[in-house]
Amino acid sequence: MRKNIYQRQFLNLRFLNRSFMLNLSLAIIALAYFFCGSMAWAQALQDEYNSVKIKTEESRTKAEDFACPAYFPSEWKEAEAQYAQAGLLPLGSEENLKTAIAKFDTAANSYNSLFELTIPLFAQAIEDEIMALRTRMTEGGAKKLFPEYFTSADMAALTAYNQYEAKDYYNSKNTAAKALVMFQTLSSAYDTWLLRQEIIERKFAEFDSENFESGGAILSDAMDEYTAGDFDLATEKTAAAAERFNFVLSRGWVNTVELRAASAGAERQAALDKKSNIAVKDIFSEAEKIYASAKNLYDGKNYEEASKQFFNAESLYLIAGKTTIEKQMKAADAIKRAKARIEEVKKSARQAEIIFQGVSE
Repeated sequence: MRKNIYQRQFLNLRFLNRSFMLNLSLAIIALAYFFCGSMAWAQALQDEYNSVKIKTEESRTKAEDFACPAYFPSEWKEAEAQYAQAGLLPLGSEENLKTAIAKFDTAANSYNSLFELTIPLFAQAIEDEIMALRTRMTEGGAKKLFPEYFTSADMAALTAYNQYEAKDYYNSKNTAAKALVMFQTLSSAYDTWLLRQEIIERKFAEFDSENFESGGAILSDAMDEYTAGDFDLATEKTAAAAERFNFVLSRGWVNTVELRAASAGAERQAALDKKSNIAVKDIFSEAEKIYASAKNLYDGKNYEEASKQFFNAESLYLIAGKTTIEKQMKAADAIKRAKARIEEVKKSARQAEIIFQGVSE
């Protein structure tokens, strides 16, 4: 009897243990399922966060590359604030993750909108720079003188435009930058060539023939580098050629200023001899101001400007002298006419007196 009771209790205990284990197993399975589901959901949210963050950073970089902050500073500041707020949020909760995703997405849209607004302005700015350089050289006759150098630069500018129209913005930006460098190099070379022409026109080469010849050879080398596509070296050599031509010009002005000063001094003395300082005081006074300025420039070793001012003063002294002579001639003629008139009056008076005396008799 007692044995049967023990057997039943044992069976009940085993049943309870089995039930407990079954329930425990089911609970573990349910927890595992819930945990795995939560992990999968959290991972999906994290992946979305990572994706939108990368997208935002790409949009931000693209906007920066095309100078959006410079064109729309206040709007850029707002987008940056959204971007910063998203990056500062702690990511320990679902709510923060979702908020960060929303802020990154808003910032990305702002960056993209600014990019679309900036692109035409950015492209126009580069085009304006290129056209300003090209127009200056073309109006100066450079394209007619050196058409072969313009072909490649024009082609680069046209390629950049076509890439822009095709919305290939990065390649368009790079090609336009290359075209701009090409025109800048050409512009520097043209300015250097103009220095050479000035030396020839002023006949200054004789004062420093060595630097004149050296400058010409270096400028020719620079254009060879330009044709080969090494624009940095072309620019460097162009600057070296310009330096030599400027040496020649300096030598020329040093020699010329002495001649100009002497000529101006001679004309000044001639004007004084004619009493121009009295006869045409205004003209002479203006010449004196310019002459004094020329001497100050000479003392300051600014020989080019001093030469020009001495020349201007000389011209005014010459005008003053001629005007004085003209005035003197007019005055002499007036005196002559006045004397003739007086003689006529005297003659008429004598004749009248003779007639009067005859009538009296």
